[in-house]
Amino acid sequence: MMTSIVKNALNDSLNDSLYDALYNTMSNFLSSSQLSSLYLFSQRFLFCLITVSLVLLTACQSHSPAPVSQIQPKQPVKSNKSSAASPKKSTDKSASRDKLSLPSSYFIQEPIFNTQIRVLEAGEPSANNILLIHGLGAQGADDWQTVIPYLAENFYVTAIDLPGFGQSGSTNALYSPENYARLLNWLVDRQALQNLTVIGHSMGAAIGLKFVADYPENVDKLIMIDSAGMLHRSVIAKHFLRVENLQSQLFDTPFEIDFINTLGNKINKASEWLLETADTLPDLTALLLNTPAARNALFKDKSSLNAALAMINEDFSDEVSRVNIPVHLIWGARDRVAPLRIGQTLEAKLSNAQLHIIANAGHNPMQETPFELKKVLLSAIYQAPILKQPMPKTIGQTNLNCEQKNKHIISGAYKTIVLDGCENVLLKNVTAERLIVTNQSRVRLTNVLLKNPQGNALTIEHSALEGTQVTIKAKQAIALNHAKLDLAAASVSSHSPFVVATGESTSYFSLSESLPLGLSQENRSGVDRDVRWLHGHYLLQQDLSHEDLAP
Repeated sequence: MMTSIVKNALNDSLNDSLYDALYNTMSNFLSSSQLSSLYLFSQRFLFCLITVSLVLLTACQSHSPAPVSQIQPKQPVKSNKSSAASPKKSTDKSASRDKLSLPSSYFIQEPIFNTQIRVLEAGEPSANNILLIHGLGAQGADDWQTVIPYLAENFYVTAIDLPGFGQSGSTNALYSPENYARLLNWLVDRQALQNLTVIGHSMGAAIGLKFVADYPENVDKLIMIDSAGMLHRSVIAKHFLRVENLQSQLFDTPFEIDFINTLGNKINKASEWLLETADTLPDLTALLLNTPAARNALFKDKSSLNAALAMINEDFSDEVSRVNIPVHLIWGARDRVAPLRIGQTLEAKLSNAQLHIIANAGHNPMQETPFELKKVLLSAIYQAPILKQPMPKTIGQTNLNCEQKNKHIISGAYKTIVLDGCENVLLKNVTAERLIVTNQSRVRLTNVLLKNPQGNALTIEHSALEGTQVTIKAKQAIALNHAKLDLAAASVSSHSPFVVATGESTSYFSLSESLPLGLSQENRSGVDRDVRWLHGHYLLQQDLSHEDLAP
């Protein structure tokens, strides 16, 4: 009976071919009761993912510039690059330079997605090339219209409308970072581009990272502007679904402020529960993304949604470990689409990276703060990254107890830190032997070292902790009891098991790693076979060992 109900419900909402493919696949490994639960929750989970993608698209498109004047496309046959790009002789050198700064465009047929793409070029052909990769948004490469003119003064600039965007064609293919990277590799080979500086924005930055990791031969430098993705998809979803504090904009009286804060907290907890519950179910996202019938049903005429979902489902752990060229990370301090936490995570995980923050910029500094971006971008092109100084490893001898405090900031060296019933506490640039978080505390960590060779380093009980750039070295790293843990750019070195769970807990890891005690970033070269990537959701009802993770 239950199977029939689920079957009919699925059939009502999907076309026949997609329904048959999904239902037959699910029936192979799910019972009737599991199918009913899956139907109820997968709709919610897909709704969350699609909502996140739509919010991302809306935020990106709201900053999209007006398109540049339309240029008649050329035939899809590439002429000689030098003759196409070089201007006619002119006695007015400034006029010649201005002309070169304006991009010319044409269309070519590409073999990866098997569609036509628009290519933009500007500047004089030279040994120094720049490849621009746009993000989500209907304008495609036109998002770079404020950037191309000054880059073209000294570089040969190439940009394209990725398939599904701008004036390029659309197909039913998967618009994943991997497929886009294959396209860029084909383009770079075709155009014979060398000594490349790759600059990507938002989704384009994630694609740029994938391209540089997989095809590093012709690339000298990578510049990532407000990169989207990177964190685990549920962490991204929580960020988008979270109700921010709006009291300063909308409310005046203490009663109104208290009411909206209480309501916001309830909504935040409900969205967290929804995502955490959905994460316990079988994951059909990959099946949907990689099934042509499913893509056609879900993403028909929705190329941006196709690309957004493919991007947030990507695990870039391997890519960040393989990129060794100089990387500059440029971030808007007010970015609500790709939070600064992503930039901090990449700065910690990439071996040769510098994070630049533009104070008044949001997600699209090309339009919001063009002059500030120009200054930072040109500096990044010409200068090597200045690496972040490693934090001191000295453990203090002072104990710190925080009880029932809100919005408290802690920095410095300690022996033991106890947070008891503390809300919205930030630990920044902290070293300690042990951190204990208990009694409904909610804590954030940034650039924290916990080192305890003789015992436990981090204990979380009935509390929630979010950490970025966290290093844990201990005999037993983490103890959880009905806790919520969210770590990004974390390095955990311990004897196995590195997580001891005495009560059901939920943990999310993004671009993190587990290492046996004694092996650290300082004494290893390249990717060691003993390193385990930590990127995913773990519902912990028992201990988690280093050996449980895939190499």
